[in-house]
Amino acid sequence: MEKGTTSIQNSFRKLRRQHLVQTLPYSERGWSIYHPLKRVKELNRKKDIVCLILSYPPMTSANKERHKNWFRDVLKINHKVREMERFSSQEKNTSLSEVSSETTTLLKHSLNDIEAFVPPVIIEKMTEKTLHVTQPDENLHNLVVNFATRQILEEIENPEVLRIRISGKDAIKVISAVKDLPQIRKRFNIVIRVDASLYLDIKGIEEEIATQLGFSFNEWVLSKNGSGSSFQHRATDVVEKCYGHLLAVVLMARALKMVFNAEIWEHASYILSLPHGSHMKDKVLCSALAFVMERLGSAAECVKYCAFYMRREMMNKVDLILEWIKRALIGTLDEGEKIVQDLVGAFLLESSQDGKFVQMRDEIHEVLVNSRFLLLGGKGLTKAPKGLAWEEASEIHLINNRLSELPNSPNCPQLSALFLQKNPFLRVLPPTFFLHMPMLQIVDLSHTKIRSLPQSLYGLAQLQRLFLRGCKLFMELPPEVGRLSNLKVLDLEGTEIIRLPVEVGRLTNLTCLKMAFYGDNDNRTDINQYSNSIIPQGVMSNLVHLKEVIIDVNPDDKRWNANVKEIGGGVQLRSIGGSSTLLA
Repeated sequence: MEKGTTSIQNSFRKLRRQHLVQTLPYSERGWSIYHPLKRVKELNRKKDIVCLILSYPPMTSANKERHKNWFRDVLKINHKVREMERFSSQEKNTSLSEVSSETTTLLKHSLNDIEAFVPPVIIEKMTEKTLHVTQPDENLHNLVVNFATRQILEEIENPEVLRIRISGKDAIKVISAVKDLPQIRKRFNIVIRVDASLYLDIKGIEEEIATQLGFSFNEWVLSKNGSGSSFQHRATDVVEKCYGHLLAVVLMARALKMVFNAEIWEHASYILSLPHGSHMKDKVLCSALAFVMERLGSAAECVKYCAFYMRREMMNKVDLILEWIKRALIGTLDEGEKIVQDLVGAFLLESSQDGKFVQMRDEIHEVLVNSRFLLLGGKGLTKAPKGLAWEEASEIHLINNRLSELPNSPNCPQLSALFLQKNPFLRVLPPTFFLHMPMLQIVDLSHTKIRSLPQSLYGLAQLQRLFLRGCKLFMELPPEVGRLSNLKVLDLEGTEIIRLPVEVGRLTNLTCLKMAFYGDNDNRTDINQYSNSIIPQGVMSNLVHLKEVIIDVNPDDKRWNANVKEIGGGVQLRSIGGSSTLLA
């Protein structure tokens, strides 16, 4: 920039390059002291000095509050100057006049409360023009980073601040310092760092962010068999079922990376759809962790150790591996090293920059510790876990195993959800199985070979959801079901029942009822004791809170024709593939 000949336009551009948090030292000479843009730079420097002083003791929140509106007005001036880039010459002159007047007023802002601690002469020295230093002192660098970090932490708490731009020579230092602060880790699920200067366009930046998140659709949908669109559809379904929970999306993305088995994707979608007990705050994250833990195999025990015994601050990686060996969770250091890498890659642990220290993410720790999940799904188990495991669990996942029998009467004082679905060899539940589960709210026995439910189930006063979907040997729902007064969801799709008992009409809290009447009533010897109806008269009218009703029937069952008008009342009937389906 030439001395004394700077145009207004170049002045604006020069000013625009200044960040709102960091004002560049003066490098131009020959301007009149009254030049409006020079006064704006002077104002910004005063603002920066005030921010710096206020960020250190003994300054209090009361001191900061006193200058809050002044800071806001200074930022407005900066905004006006940036906007002037688009103005015509006449408009610029008018705006310059306004800016000059406002700047003069703001420069007169009183610093009496600050001057009580910092003499005015010191403040004046701090605001003077500084010379360019080719090799700045390291202590000065650290002071600048410390100051910027303090400012960022303060602004993050301000709900009006949506973005904070960090730029300049020490930007990487500042970002590195901020990234690992406990306050940042507590506030944000995920913190990533991308150097935008390394990329030619925004697409490159987005791809780098996706890579760091482990959420690259290119990896999710790539398939040698040309079935990419199918996997893209499944990936979309998984993301939708995460309901915008970014950490859950990342966990699922990492767990499903380069997985091309359609059944695993369907299982992932199913797990994300599972309900949880009402005490769970973060149900989406719980479901995502349930799936991830299933996929980990034996490493899941190492994750549990980290949740319950690992220190909350960073822990030396070797010390952690030695603890795993000591507890017989693994055998060798090399095995432990691989598991640590896998857990970091799965986003369950995070490591320090040098990779020597690791710790569990706070949100994951909280869910695993508070949920007390017993996660044993998909392990091919033929025997159920022993008594103590049942006693301590709040949720038990035994999905997709080979169980054929269960404990007679496990003591489960805290159990709120029990998932036993997809155990194809499970035919009978012990009569007293549910006797000591007073808090149980969810029972899923879908896709098992059970023929009936034990009497102890009907004593579950807290039960809200009962799933029997796909139980093809289940033929009759007994009258005792009417005792489940708190039941909200009853899923009987894919069973072989031929009618509902009239006692279902007592389930006045039901919001969702799914039924399938495909049972072979022509060969039933007890059919004469029933009336000619699939659903007894008055049952549906009693269920005043119903929001979702699905009824599948055998189209050859003549009883359906006699019932459809009675139970239809405002419900839509449609035909699907040869069967009749009634949908609310």
